[in-house]
Amino acid sequence: MTPAARRARWCFPSQSSSAAAARAATRSFLASLAERPAGSPSPPAVDEESAVLAVSELVANAVLHADARPGDIELRLEARRGSLHIEVEDGDPRPPVLGPGAAEKDRGRGLLIVDRLAARWGWTPVPEHGKSVWCDLGEAGG
Repeated sequence: MTPAARRARWCFPSQSSSAAAARAATRSFLASLAERPAGSPSPPAVDEESAVLAVSELVANAVLHADARPGDIELRLEARRGSLHIEVEDGDPRPPVLGPGAAEKDRGRGLLIVDRLAARWGWTPVPEHGKSVWCDLGEAGG
């Protein structure tokens, strides 16, 4: 597998169906990593369900909170040595908030779930566009 095949990106419209499309894209990406020729790097030590759940929560948060315009949600996945790096970029510059008491509420648990699954997570401002929320899953995370 070439290094370029160890990363991928997709753009999704700002609508609720994008979370399902992002889940399918993540499953496909992880499956492609498992089908590697001899001598290529090992796939990341990541639980597929944890990766799919983290992607789903980050994309759903972008749709729900970011007031993103259609096409403005971008998912990027990168297989790194022993981990999977996930990024979701949207058009809202406001930082994500891991709210107090989220575990007891009916809604608002997305970042709490990502926080529990990931070895680490954070966000990066994207000048003149918004922000990118990212997490790393692997042996130290979910």
